[in-house]
Amino acid sequence: MMCKGGLDLRKWISNDSELLMSVPASMRETALPLRIDESDSVKTLGLSYHPMLDQFKFIVKLPKDREILTKRCISSDM
Repeated sequence: MMCKGGLDLRKWISNDSELLMSVPASMRETALPLRIDESDSVKTLGLSYHPMLDQFKFIVKLPKDREILTKRCISSDM
C-alpha cells in the first residue's frame, strides 16, 4: 500500500533475526551498534526503538508553568 503511493519504507530493524534476513540489505538500518543490548536503541523522528526489549519509547517534557494538567494539555505537548 505504501509502495503504491510512492512511499518506500527503508531502515528496517527488528528483534527477530529471521525476519530481518528476509528484508533486502539495502532496506535495513545500517547504523546499528556492534552489539545490541538493552541500553541500545535506534532513534528516528524523536522516537526510540529498543530492538532487544521490543519497545518504543519517547520523552515528554511538560512545561512547569501549568497548574492543572489535562489530557488535552498532555497530548498537545506530545
